[in-house]
Amino acid sequence: MSTQPSFAATPLSASVAFNTANTNRDGSGTIAFLCAARMPGSRIQRVQIRATGATSAGVIRLFKRDSGITLNGDGTIASWSASSWRLLEEILVQAITPGVAQRVWAAEWAPLDGFDLAPFESLGIATQLGEGFAAQVFGGHL
Repeated sequence: MSTQPSFAATPLSASVAFNTANTNRDGSGTIAFLCAARMPGSRIQRVQIRATGATSAGVIRLFKRDSGITLNGDGTIASWSASSWRLLEEILVQAITPGVAQRVWAAEWAPLDGFDLAPFESLGIATQLGEGFAAQVFGGHL
């Protein structure tokens, strides 16, 4: 463990629009790719999610995918195997019909100390229902 704190060397900001229904919690089905970590890793500070229209009661799921890469001692790739998505978090969506006095549904996932991704690990997102959403991730590459 390092005695020096790690700070982001490069800001991480990525976004994705998604609307394909996926009722699965097991990592199967359509999962929208949100971001991937660089060497030597990345820290996710928060993910903002906003509906693009009316919503029904449902759930948004965040997933993590391991890199599937095994490295040699010198840092070169020894092997690679496709890994699957694993459920990380669920965020409940409330039924909202936006209008002049009502905003669209929005939420934020912000782990207390951030969430670290090892090199080449990925973050993905899916909606239970086929409604439109946009997500943006903020953090930094270490």
